[in-house]
Amino acid sequence: GSLVPRYPSELIEASLEGVLLFIIMVFASRSVKVRNNVGMLTGLFILGYGVARTTGEFFREPDWFLGFLPFGFTMGQALSIPMIFVGGGLLFWASKKNGATETFKTNHLI
Repeated sequence: GSLVPRYPSELIEASLEGVLLFIIMVFASRSVKVRNNVGMLTGLFILGYGVARTTGEFFREPDWFLGFLPFGFTMGQALSIPMIFVGGGLLFWASKKNGATETFKTNHLI
């Protein structure tokens, strides 16, 4: 153990990845529009977790055996960036796919 005081990054991570993301998901799941769009909740969770993890990594000390990666990233941030893109892509796909379905239904009901 070291006598150097450390910032309790676990509290930040628990607050962002646990409490905040849970609250966002509860409110999003109550929306009928979001629930009816297949993939919307999954994309929101993946995007939210990636953003929360990337933010939480700013308060952590990097792994002792890796240190900082190029451009000042930590390994947690490097692994979270693809999650942000996948979550955003899934949200985009879900909104386009289901928007096209609604247009199709509307046009063929007449």
